[in-house]
Parts: sequence; C-alpha cells; structure tokens
Amino acid sequence: MLADYPLNKSLAKVIIAAGWADGKLQPEEADCLKDLIFQLPDLSEEDWGELKLLVDEPVCSETAAAFIEELRTVLKHDNSLDYAYYALDRIVLIDGPSSEAQLAALETMRNVIRELSQDKLTEVRSLFEEPMRTRKRISETHNPFSKQDIEPGARISSQWPGQFDVELVPEEMERLTLAGVVISIVIHADERIDDEEIRLAIQYLGEEWKLPHEKAEFVVQISLDQDLGNIDLIRACRCLYECTNESQRLRLLDILFEIANSDGVLTQSELDHIMGIAAHLRLEQHHFQLALDKAMRSTNIPHEG
Repeated sequence: MLADYPLNKSLAKVIIAAGWADGKLQPEEADCLKDLIFQLPDLSEEDWGELKLLVDEPVCSETAAAFIEELRTVLKHDNSLDYAYYALDRIVLIDGPSSEAQLAALETMRNVIRELSQDKLTEVRSLFEEPMRTRKRISETHNPFSKQDIEPGARISSQWPGQFDVELVPEEMERLTLAGVVISIVIHADERIDDEEIRLAIQYLGEEWKLPHEKAEFVVQISLDQDLGNIDLIRACRCLYECTNESQRLRLLDILFEIANSDGVLTQSELDHIMGIAAHLRLEQHHFQLALDKAMRSTNIPHEG
C-alpha cells in the first residue's frame, strides 16, 4: 500500500485540498503553494506534473475526503509520521531559519496530521498562511523572472527590440532566461567576472539552444546585468525544473562547475551556490558529487576552503 501511495505525494494532495478549503485560491497564491509543495522530498517528475495540475483546479469535498483517507492509510506504516514531520519542516522553513511562531505552527501541524480529518482542512490552511505570505512577499519584490514575465520572452526581447530574430517558442525562451539567471549567480559568486566564465556561458547557451554567438553573448550580458539580490532563486529554479528534463538539468550542473573552475580556483562561495541551485532543481546529492568529481578530474584544481 505504501508503494501505491508515496507519503510525500499523499501529503501534498492534502495540503492542496487545504489550500482550496474555502473554495478560493488566487493565481499568486497558487504559485506560492507550488513553491511550498515543491520542497517535499522524493517526488518524481511525474508526481510533480500531477500535483502542479491539482493546484490549479478547485478540490471538491469528495476529492478532499479521498486525499485525507489516502494519507491516513500511508501514515499507519512504521516511521511514516516522523518522515511526514520532516517533510513539513522543509515546507514551513523554506525561506529561512525558524521563528518561535513557525515552531509553534509546526507543532500544531504535527498534532493535526496525527488526527487528520476533513473538518480540520481549514486549520491546516491557516497553519500554512505565514509561509505563504512570506513566499508572496518575496515573489513580488525579488522575482523579476516570474513565469508570467518569461513566457512571452519579455525579459530579453524588451531589451533587444526587433533584433532577437532566432525563432524560440515561449518554453524555449523561458528555459533560456532562467538558465541565464542561474549561470549569472555562479559567475558572480566569487565577486569577480572572468572572460573565460563568460565564454563558457556563451558557448553553453549557443550549444543548448543553437543561438548564434552574438545573440548568446547578448543573453549572457542581460543576465549579468541583473541585480541578483532581487532574484527569488526558489521560484526561478522551480520554473526551470518545470521546463527542463533531468538530462538538461544535469548538463546545466556540469556547466556551472566548469564556469566556477574556469579561473583556476573553486571557491567555497561558488561551491555553496552550486549546491543550493542543485538542491532547488531537485538534483540528488550523488548528482552533485559526480559533477564535482568530474570537474575536479578534468582540471586537477583543488577547491578553496
């Protein structure tokens, strides 16, 4: 039974049902809810595709009851409650260290999960209100690359009117823009920008999207010009995950290490930034380690501690 209903997927369904408990979920709230649920571990691409669609449609009382019963069944297995608590921690603490209020909410949430019933869905929703508000505030003030802005290619084409004549469908433009943001974060990580880092970024964008050199160069420059303090990395990485496959994400991880190593030193700051990006892209620890080992073997460069 546990194999039929993975715990985190079942938990996500109940959280989605709670989000719709009052019958309303605004688009910006839905995006924030997706950010929260995306933090749950052990969700496959197929799982995420299903959950993402569930967020966008109202959950009726009959469906909510089925989700609750599914989760209650899963929680009967050994150690399931402890794992559910861990998953809840990841959601509630998505945007930083815990406050006393968040810790109190977590404890209440654990009690609710232990005695879950349909009449407690409104209470579950209320317990997620603070992380939802935090997500909404960050996405509004630190997210110039939100999904709705990327889809028409506004971030690039608006700064290069009439010249971006490489035909790209919206999904390709989205990947291009988000990849540029992630790459620029690593380029800036050691607080200096080297020509070789830019060359590798341009080469990667040219190979991945078949862009002519001058256009790939322009995209990199646009990305480097952004105020990275205003980037919501959690939202950016979720959107990038949604418009790429695992092979593309692993290739991006490799190029991030190549860029970081290109100046002869892999700094701790670069390593930390790449590790954070890999985690936000739902890449596993062994993926990160394999990419790091590959980078170190190819250059024989010790990293700076």
